Amino acid sequence: MNNKHLTFEDYQLVAGPDWPDYKSVVQGNAPEFVLQELADMYKSTSEELQNVSNFCVLPFYAKELPSTMPCCHLPKGYDVASIRADIAVNKRNSQCNYCWKMEDIGAQSDRQIQNETLSSLTGHSVVELAANARLGNSAVIKYKIDAGNFCNATCVTCEPGSSSSWGKLHNQYFDQKIPIVDMLRETSDFFNDIDYKQAQHISFTGGEGTMIKTHWRILERLIAVGNTDCVIGFVTNGSFIPTARQMNILKQFNTVQFCYSIDGIESRYEYMRFPLSWNQTVQNIQWAREQGFDISASYTISNLNVMYYPETVGWFIDNNIPFLENLVDRPAYFAPSILSDSVKHSIVQQTQNNRVQQLLDAPNNNKDFKRFCDVIRLQDNMKSIKLADYMPELSQLLFD
Repeated sequence: MNNKHLTFEDYQLVAGPDWPDYKSVVQGNAPEFVLQELADMYKSTSEELQNVSNFCVLPFYAKELPSTMPCCHLPKGYDVASIRADIAVNKRNSQCNYCWKMEDIGAQSDRQIQNETLSSLTGHSVVELAANARLGNSAVIKYKIDAGNFCNATCVTCEPGSSSSWGKLHNQYFDQKIPIVDMLRETSDFFNDIDYKQAQHISFTGGEGTMIKTHWRILERLIAVGNTDCVIGFVTNGSFIPTARQMNILKQFNTVQFCYSIDGIESRYEYMRFPLSWNQTVQNIQWAREQGFDISASYTISNLNVMYYPETVGWFIDNNIPFLENLVDRPAYFAPSILSDSVKHSIVQQTQNNRVQQLLDAPNNNKDFKRFCDVIRLQDNMKSIKLADYMPELSQLLFD
């Protein structure tokens, strides 16, 4: 069972004198009897909740733009009608395997997070949201906006299609050129696809969502129609420092959220999200707190950072930052499971962490492992850096 969403206050209420400390439990280090008691605490006896155990709000209440799809995790050629039909009878649809896999390994999936988010926003339980959806009484009130790939980072597991900086780096290194679009310019192709008066939640991604001009124009349109109750959020790499104009826009909304993409701390962060500064990101998080904005973290787990899982989660807990986990499955050579058996064994021995062992507990893939090592060498050459200078423990396991 995954207890990373267990609050310290709730743990104090249920913990016995022989239980481990709160931090150990959230990190996955707890005796079986503790895990069982926590599982019993969470168990719902409500038949209504069981009947919506596979429900997802996204196919009924959400839209991503410019794609118009309800969820970015769906495969190409997805069939939303069949997803809705299965949800109606509380059945898992295979097109939603990304979330089922996350839930089956004990992690909170995007489906569960979005259900909680929309329930909180609307004041309706998931049971009520499901009932309205099945009756055809649902409407899009949640938007995820991605107006471009303009970004100032070359994150290890990213690529040119999602980062303009990666595109520029690619063109500097290879003879084959790919087009670079200046996404700072305004793009208004999908402005009319948003119901500005009825929207209750709009989140911006990218690229680096805070750097894309179109996103700020959308916020100005919300202000123009008087919908400052709409919850707005940015997924950010942590480098965002607002201009006076941007700060004036943000202050007009009742709820502003910043979800920081943090895949490691200190030098691990700076390698994963090169060339960003860890100290600057920490300062920016503190700034957001001082403004009264809601902060959280998105933790993408790959074979590069899985051995640092305990210290990363420990930092989130120590700094009271709620976080969600994303498990890399594309590209396949960045998945934790592809590491060689010897590397996995060393990581498990060094971390002594149940969650890490669970993340690595799958057959390895020698072909993908070789590709992974080759890609790391190539990226280091492109950036003129060395993995050993940022993650010496991992570098030693991979290359020594």
